[in-house]
Amino acid sequence: MDTRSFPLVAPFGLALFALGACQTLSIRTSRRDPEPAIRLDLAEHVHVRAPDADEATRAKDTLQLGFAWVDRQRDDEDPVRDAFSGWSLWFAHDLWSGVVRPAVEAGAGYSEHSVVGFKEPLLEIYRVCAGGKLTLQPEGSPLSAYGRMGWFYRFSWDPSFEAEPYDQDGGGYYLGTGLEVQFDSPVRGGVFVDYFKGHGVDPLEERMFGISVGVAF
Repeated sequence: MDTRSFPLVAPFGLALFALGACQTLSIRTSRRDPEPAIRLDLAEHVHVRAPDADEATRAKDTLQLGFAWVDRQRDDEDPVRDAFSGWSLWFAHDLWSGVVRPAVEAGAGYSEHSVVGFKEPLLEIYRVCAGGKLTLQPEGSPLSAYGRMGWFYRFSWDPSFEAEPYDQDGGGYYLGTGLEVQFDSPVRGGVFVDYFKGHGVDPLEERMFGISVGVAF
């Protein structure tokens, strides 16, 4: 081999080697592995399912728990204050199916009242009720309205008070109304107003404003 040709061959060989390396690097860097694809099938519409006609209008047994503010209506000298701790529990049995459903019901209630001159709640009031209920629920609608009426007996317990009791035990009648919405399950919730009117020795009036949660089965 002629050594005089080496200065020309060496640069030419280095150039070919660099060109091949660049092409290899270009091929390797330009190749990309396919990215994993995530496919989600989304619904076109999101809606709340309303009950069908048979479900909305069928006869039901309903258990309802209410939490209420109790507004006492009496003379100005009444030392017993309104209560923010009232609750009620009702059970109703529909007599037959339909858009309008009559029912028989029974209930119980409790409230704890503070008394002027005492730091802690002193008067506990209990109510037991029995009467009728009428529910209106259109076919396929989750909304329903109801009214109730019947008789109640009311008695109080004030263990720390030794003189004449604040309230006389006795009975009377009650009226009530409410609205409920049925969720996509047996659970339902709503608002209600109940009115209690005593008669006889102690014609006390009470109003209960509250929210309710219940189940129908």
